[in-house]
Amino acid sequence: MQGKENRLSACAMSLEKIIANRFNRLLWRISNYGERDGCAESNISLVEWRMIAQLGQYGRMPIGKLADISGIGPTVASRAIKSLKSKGCVESRKSNKDSRQLLVQLTEHGFQVHDTIAPGRQKAHQRVQAGLSADELATLFSLCDKLERHLDNLNADQDDGW
Repeated sequence: MQGKENRLSACAMSLEKIIANRFNRLLWRISNYGERDGCAESNISLVEWRMIAQLGQYGRMPIGKLADISGIGPTVASRAIKSLKSKGCVESRKSNKDSRQLLVQLTEHGFQVHDTIAPGRQKAHQRVQAGLSADELATLFSLCDKLERHLDNLNADQDDGW
């Protein structure tokens, strides 16, 4: 590239002004903060931890719903569940009501893993959230809720034209 100028795209975007980019960057920085607190010792990835944490909080649920509330795509969620099954952390079976749905729940070992990791993750998130006042945190959550409702409305407006 000697002699070539450093070209920039005429359509360049400032990713600093794109919500998704900022949230994604924050997600990984926050998730990786305090990772030493049990995930590695338990041989659990951060994606697997998010699945375990949701199952620990809400109990058995369809894998599609688990993927949705975890903010993980269905393919990644399926791979994580497969890995967690091989580690003895979750069990799954088809729903008696809808055989297309795969229900997932923690095993006793999964609860032990959850209860080993959760206190350290909670402390790490408390330290991160301490960077905001209670009012700022409430405003942030309120804005996130508002943006999610807006996205739900945008997605509801999509007509497939059938």
